[in-house]
Amino acid sequence: VDPSKVRCVPFGLFESYKALPPASLQTTLPEKYLLFFGYILPYKGLKVLYDAIGILGKELGDFKVVIAGKGNDPILDKIKNHDRFVTIRRFIKNSELTTLLNGAYAVVCPYLTMSQSGIPQTAFPFNVPIIASNLKGFRNVITEDNGMLFKRGDAPALAGCIREIINNPSRHDEMCQNISMFTSMHPQYDWNNICDQYLKSI
Repeated sequence: VDPSKVRCVPFGLFESYKALPPASLQTTLPEKYLLFFGYILPYKGLKVLYDAIGILGKELGDFKVVIAGKGNDPILDKIKNHDRFVTIRRFIKNSELTTLLNGAYAVVCPYLTMSQSGIPQTAFPFNVPIIASNLKGFRNVITEDNGMLFKRGDAPALAGCIREIINNPSRHDEMCQNISMFTSMHPQYDWNNICDQYLKSI
């Protein structure tokens, strides 16, 4: 393909989620939790997250992990019996996702492979930091200013990121503040700029 004929226009934050009224999940959420959400498949690395939580053990303090979404992964059989996890294994409506993100301390994405993801664009309007594997699709959006990256498949590295973010509230608060200014810090993700870039490309 002739590179001069290719133009990449990123998509911005999914701000419309903020306009949705939160909905009841009919599930009691923990007071403090990390959130994994989306369609569940083995390539999304839940086994890595499970192992990381096992490494941390009592270091998690009052934190738990909420797994929300439809799908299947063999590790879910172990997760459902683990007292550090709360599972909501069904399709999550957008208004329910609003509820989950409003209460989440951070979102965790331990993916083993990916092409692209809308997770950052969904979580950032709620000023929620993201801990993700260092795949290109995440590296394009997640920086040390708004989240943390760890080596793909490395459970001890993920455990280290979780340990750091829950033990350093000031670091967490700084990330949240930076996320609130995401489009001003990264204007390529501002919808006005995106529209202009799209119009120039056609």
